[in-house]
Amino acid sequence: MITVWVDRESVAMGDDAVSHVRSWELPDDAVPADVVVEVLRSGHLAHVAGDVAWTVQVGRFDVRRHDTWTEVRPVETSVAAVVHQSRAGERLVTPLNRHLLLRPFAQGPAVPGPHAMSFGYSSEGVTLRPEDFAAWAGSRQR
Repeated sequence: MITVWVDRESVAMGDDAVSHVRSWELPDDAVPADVVVEVLRSGHLAHVAGDVAWTVQVGRFDVRRHDTWTEVRPVETSVAAVVHQSRAGERLVTPLNRHLLLRPFAQGPAVPGPHAMSFGYSSEGVTLRPEDFAAWAGSRQR
């Protein structure tokens, strides 16, 4: 079994008061996609009103254990997926990098460890059709 540390960004000032670092014990052949599945099943990502997005960051992290809390800092990471959460609460995952999501932690950039991932929060996670994006961005047809 391996330990994978997971952190997520805070979504509001009151959410900053507690650490969002959790650890999961997973099989030795676990991949980052397994962690995404566990995080979505566990409710670890905050439920917020509105359309939001979470970026799934994979790579090398510095994990420091303190007396009463654990700190997970990205060192060299890439965004491997985006989790879109709709206003209605539905979550959809967009994989962006199959190689990063399906490469076992034991073969990744953090060998021999520590193994970690982070979820970055964006309060603007609405998905738009190209024409709606153009209007949102203020672009004009020529």
